[in-house]
Amino acid sequence: MKKVKSVFGVLLTAWGVIREMVDLLESVKATHGYAVALYEHRYLTVWLFSSRGLTVSVIVVGLGLIFSEKIQEVARACWVKVHPKETESSRPVKALSPSLKTGPCPEVVISKITCDTKGMFPETVLTLHNANKTSAAQRVRVCDIELSCGKATFREIPLLVADGVEVIVPHVKSDEGVFRQRDLLNLIRTHCLNNAPGELKECTVPGVIVFEDLGGNSFETHFEFAFYPLAHTMQKIALSEWVRREQIILEARRFSFRSKS
Repeated sequence: MKKVKSVFGVLLTAWGVIREMVDLLESVKATHGYAVALYEHRYLTVWLFSSRGLTVSVIVVGLGLIFSEKIQEVARACWVKVHPKETESSRPVKALSPSLKTGPCPEVVISKITCDTKGMFPETVLTLHNANKTSAAQRVRVCDIELSCGKATFREIPLLVADGVEVIVPHVKSDEGVFRQRDLLNLIRTHCLNNAPGELKECTVPGVIVFEDLGGNSFETHFEFAFYPLAHTMQKIALSEWVRREQIILEARRFSFRSKS
């Protein structure tokens, strides 16, 4: 695909350059017509439909195709530099306590949230991670999330091995019916909009994960879901697929562990 874009870009650029050379030989009358159009505030329309405007457009498109990969790399580097936090996919795990590798107790977190908003049945996928390298966890469950606009429940994971991961999808009951039964993002978004209409700042919802070690001792992980309305809006209007992927609109953060024993 990269080679096809490059070849197509070269052809467009070459044709555009030839057209430009021909345009340079146009009569003074045509140039005078452009000046009159500019004076009458109709320059944009004339430019788009004129031979010169078409030529420049073709050259720009051709060069864009040739250097599309480089442009994307530069844009990605600039985005990471300006928004370093939004590009870290494993922030929750990095922010955990120093006992990650040597602690005797399991430490279960939500390491990733994937929001699939396309299609008729959008869904939110949670990735649970036992961050402890030596101890397994059993009977792992994210506690129900009850909000004014609906309720989300989660299945229990019988066993989560040390440093293991498990993917779960919520079951959501709300007024929006069957089309949103797996869409936790929409539930939290609706809750935030109902409580703060038009607010662009982040909105948080508390959450708890309960689990046990293999000895039957009970533990809890307290955290919060953070919803970013501005990032959600940017994802909708973004023209680039890469920009849409990089927008984090819902995440789990600020984990703390407690023993119930």
